[in-house]
Amino acid sequence: MAAAFGWQLPLHERERRPVSRQDDLAAVAHLVRERTKPGDALLFVPSAQRRIALAYPRAFTGRRDLALERPVAASGTLDGREVPPRELRARLAGTERVWVVAEPGVVNRAWFRRNRREQSKLAALHADFTTFSTAQSRSGTITLLVRGTRVQGGRS
Repeated sequence: MAAAFGWQLPLHERERRPVSRQDDLAAVAHLVRERTKPGDALLFVPSAQRRIALAYPRAFTGRRDLALERPVAASGTLDGREVPPRELRARLAGTERVWVVAEPGVVNRAWFRRNRREQSKLAALHADFTTFSTAQSRSGTITLLVRGTRVQGGRS
């Protein structure tokens, strides 16, 4: 019994390290806390990425969730209820900077390409915004988009 325990201990220890986790939400929350400022607008792509804000609310305090119509508890859903595309475009109209909190590689997945609501969010962004900077962790990407001119590679 002791030999079996001793042989398995390194495996158990490795399993509990952050590097073994498929989704390290704390790392994405850290990026949001470090890069964004209170008052900044956020857009979660897909909406399930909102789980990061639910797990680490302090990192998102004071940031505006542009697409959220009703929060998780009030909507009775896991992701909250988002505004329709027309309302999102209206909210974007008064915004100069938007941080997109995205799941890595999600835009290349078949289910995402078929999801009209998620596609409408991206279409609304790409109509008037340009990528300014991106930061990523293994579990998520935050990208700053600014209205108008073609600017690449800066930091906020």
